[in-house]
Amino acid sequence: MGIKHLVLAVNKMDLIEFDQKRFEEIKKDFTQLTHGFNLESVQVIPVSATEGDNITKKSENTLWYNGLPLLPYLENVDVTKEQHDSFILPVQRVSRPNHTFRGFQGQIEAGTISVGDEITTLPSNEKAKVKSILVADKEAESAIVG
Repeated sequence: MGIKHLVLAVNKMDLIEFDQKRFEEIKKDFTQLTHGFNLESVQVIPVSATEGDNITKKSENTLWYNGLPLLPYLENVDVTKEQHDSFILPVQRVSRPNHTFRGFQGQIEAGTISVGDEITTLPSNEKAKVKSILVADKEAESAIVG
């Protein structure tokens, strides 16, 4: 799915009196659960949303927690997509308004495509040549991410 970063906000810490031991147990369980997901980062943050602890600034109630509060973490985590040389378009819809037209619709996730390019469909590995590109009902010679 392309998810590279995951953050778990362990809320309601005020109800367990900001118990570090219980937080570490939750963090350990969550880290083990996400171990095989091939993520770049997993961040676990103890918070109390109603009290504002570790939401926008460090909490006095969790002096044992060394990481960033939730908002600064979310503002600073790098979620830019890595660049791919290959063209990637997950097909979200096949448009077949009549027997002479078949179009594949989706959002380009990586690369570029131009009229005349040869593409390979997955998982069948069938090859096809791009006859035309329609972007918002207008013909285009090429299309890119975004």
